[in-house]
Amino acid sequence: MEELLTQLLSLLEDDTLDTRLISCRVLMHMLEIAGSRMDQHRLYNVYPNLLKRLDDSNDNVRYV
Repeated sequence: MEELLTQLLSLLEDDTLDTRLISCRVLMHMLEIAGSRMDQHRLYNVYPNLLKRLDDSNDNVRYV
């Protein structure tokens, strides 16, 4: 899971809108499924990267 999470976090910075959008959606589902089982270290790595997407140039990415 760590490798997938690392790849998804890097894809959040991609120049392509669809890539950022899909990455946000996959991360959202991962967080829903993992819930409290995700350790705090991983969660602290995900949070700032998702927070940056709130300032994305596209509304669809911002409102995932």
